Amino acid sequence: MKRDFSQKKQIKPRVAVVQRSKDLLESVDERFNIKKIFIYTEGGDERKYFNGLEREFNSTRVEIICEDCGGSDSFTVAKKAQSLFESNIEDDSSPENYEKYLVFDADDNFTRIDLKTGKSKAELAKEFCVKENFGIIFSNMCLEVWILCHYCDPFISFRSEDLCDRKFLKKETKKRGNRYSKLKLLQDVAIKNAQNLIKMHKANKVDIYSKRSNPVTQIGELILHLKKEYER
Repeated sequence: MKRDFSQKKQIKPRVAVVQRSKDLLESVDERFNIKKIFIYTEGGDERKYFNGLEREFNSTRVEIICEDCGGSDSFTVAKKAQSLFESNIEDDSSPENYEKYLVFDADDNFTRIDLKTGKSKAELAKEFCVKENFGIIFSNMCLEVWILCHYCDPFISFRSEDLCDRKFLKKETKKRGNRYSKLKLLQDVAIKNAQNLIKMHKANKVDIYSKRSNPVTQIGELILHLKKEYER
């Protein structure tokens, strides 16, 4: 007797379905389209701070590359930063995939004059940053203003002459604690205090990027921006 196969059911192979967690997994495009944020500093303390921030964020979509440029003045630091950037960036990299910032202090950059141009080192550094598309992250008089913002409002807590004394500021930050592991717990306080300093100067029509803006720091503004990039 012939067997009738006309009514035979088609058996389809079973395919295992893998559930993809949005929070844990990223597509290939997301994983390899990494945005690089280059941060160039004039000192090792700044580099240590931003390296700590990079370790905390630990993102697969945004990478912080922080390098210490050294240098005797902000203009020298700016030129070295551009040189380092050119050696690090890939030739075919799209400008949308990277940002670059120069982090430096006031120090004596507003009083040191370049003999060739007659301009201050600070003025030359600003012009160079605008030309080469660097974001300027400025602290007056030094990084220690940002550290102190984690503990207090420097304008209220210290005398103006103390805020101009780098040795005094370094001593105060060391006494309170300047390691990233401790500072990160107070980061929101620091950002708020730094924002208040900026608002105060703007209300008084004081140029942030000037000798008169002491105390001030824009590091908090950069950190807010970095957080948005990591959370996008």
